[in-house]
Amino acid sequence: MVVKTPIKALWFDDEWESDEDFIDTCLKKHSIQITAYKSRIPGLKYLKENYLDIDIVILDAWFTAEDDQIYDDSGSQATMVKNEVGLLEKDYPLEIFVYTATERGKLFTNTFPDRIYIKAEDEERMFRDIHDWYNSRSDIKIRKHFRSAFDVCNDDYIGEKSGDLLLKILRNEEDYNLNYVRQILEALFDKYKKLDLVPKNLDFAQTSRFLSGGVENNFQLKESSRLPTPVSETLRCIIRTVNPGSHYTSDEELKKDVDKYLTNKYSKKAIVLLLIDVLIDFKRQVDNIPIKNNWNEIDSLQGEIIWLNPIRGNGRLKCDEHSNLFFYLNESENSEVLNVGDRVNFSMGKNSKGPMAKKVMKINNS
Repeated sequence: MVVKTPIKALWFDDEWESDEDFIDTCLKKHSIQITAYKSRIPGLKYLKENYLDIDIVILDAWFTAEDDQIYDDSGSQATMVKNEVGLLEKDYPLEIFVYTATERGKLFTNTFPDRIYIKAEDEERMFRDIHDWYNSRSDIKIRKHFRSAFDVCNDDYIGEKSGDLLLKILRNEEDYNLNYVRQILEALFDKYKKLDLVPKNLDFAQTSRFLSGGVENNFQLKESSRLPTPVSETLRCIIRTVNPGSHYTSDEELKKDVDKYLTNKYSKKAIVLLLIDVLIDFKRQVDNIPIKNNWNEIDSLQGEIIWLNPIRGNGRLKCDEHSNLFFYLNESENSEVLNVGDRVNFSMGKNSKGPMAKKVMKINNS
């Protein structure tokens, strides 16, 4: 038996109250947690309300439509339950096991082929079949275990393709694929743009920084729409890891450090779990109907020069949003008077290596 968490079963049997030992045995010996109903209508009501929490259905052959109705020995109630289950099944198909006191006719047997078990005779075979079926449905278990993440993987949010990629990641616990993580993030950022929650001219890395409050292409998200700090830090961690891990960086030293970090499956799993956290927060944002185009256009920023190389014609500066911004001296307004430590105004731009400062101009204190 491979099951780690209880298999959740819904049991239809008009005499279940006289067989509570069976419920106890199911849970303690076979890790099957049973919710029991005497009749079809209340049982199906519970099933429809709790469908995603149910793994299997166990049926007696004969039971009633309602608790206070006359006993139905036609088998029609069991057939109607099967038909209703068929209508419910989508991403999480259920399996039906018939647990009955005596053998039934051919018509009933054909309705539930290879899934009829005689009480006191076939219990062990039924338990074995239940576990074999459950353990073979690995994709179902993954989707149910990470349901909150897969709830984001539809057209209302980041698309069904992202769900397929997430499933591929989670199937392979020995080597979580960071290229798929990046593709899911790309779908996430594309959805932010389609919903007009970030400017459409931002690239992958810029979008991450913008959501955290950074100034990108001279736009800055208003504080009311920025990611909560824990989520923005989580996203920053994923981006810095996934880019080198997926070979999308020109920073070789960073890539070497990340490759060392990603030498075991647990570090990669941590990144995947962080991704799931970001996806869940995105759903929260969308469900709360966020304000569109909620950003300011920033004419200029202020920073301090921290390094200059006049021979090569470039330098670096720091500001509140960036600790090490590259700039070209020939794009500066008064490059001949710039010195390390000077306060400057500048606008944001980018090059092949990432964000950079443009139109750097010394602030005169006089």
